[in-house]
Amino acid sequence: MENNGSAGDLHCSIRGSGIPLLFVHPPVLPGTVFERQVSELSPFLQTIVPDLRGHGRSAPSPGGGASRNRPMI
Repeated sequence: MENNGSAGDLHCSIRGSGIPLLFVHPPVLPGTVFERQVSELSPFLQTIVPDLRGHGRSAPSPGGGASRNRPMI
């Protein structure tokens, strides 16, 4: 699933069904760091793994990289 907002594309992987479980990756790494956990848990839960702005398959923030004054999601 991808959300195309005015600030660019934000990639988000959603797998499984049931109670939602959100994974948020640390700076510098993409959401794919959770692939092992998602593979194990998605048969039982709905896993939601966004790529924060400028990471993985998400577009960077408008005007460049991350900033304290700009949200990453």
